[in-house]
Amino acid sequence: MINMNGVWVDGRTYREILNDVLQNGVDVVTDLQAQYLLPYANDSKEEVNYLQQQYSINDDDDLQDFAELALGRYYTDDELNDIYYIRNREMDVIYATIRTYKGAGLYLPGDTITDTSKTSLPSYEFIRDMIDPIFYVMQFSSFDQDKLIKIKY
Repeated sequence: MINMNGVWVDGRTYREILNDVLQNGVDVVTDLQAQYLLPYANDSKEEVNYLQQQYSINDDDDLQDFAELALGRYYTDDELNDIYYIRNREMDVIYATIRTYKGAGLYLPGDTITDTSKTSLPSYEFIRDMIDPIFYVMQFSSFDQDKLIKIKY
């Protein structure tokens, strides 16, 4: 399982970030990452979106190609490490956890099927409220990176 007591770039623990995301929605993760990726994307939100997509490829060469286009130079090793730290596995697990916990996935309770032969199934929101999201963190922590990426975006 990921270390929930580890500290992210903004000085908060992953547990604090998880609690923030539970209260304010999954966009907190992407917005936080975008905020810290701006300097690596020429302070352009459009470039940050592209940079976030390139990260999923997890390829230094692709990131260096992006840097050459966006910044007119290559990233230093420190900058690459910063980008990977901003977009680390812990944040991927938190993102997947919240998307699923809030009903946007097929893991644990996940989605409510609303159309089965014209019959609507009841909402399982009351069950989700009884489940500790740490179970999701534990589940997604066991996924390899390729499977985790498919869930998160």
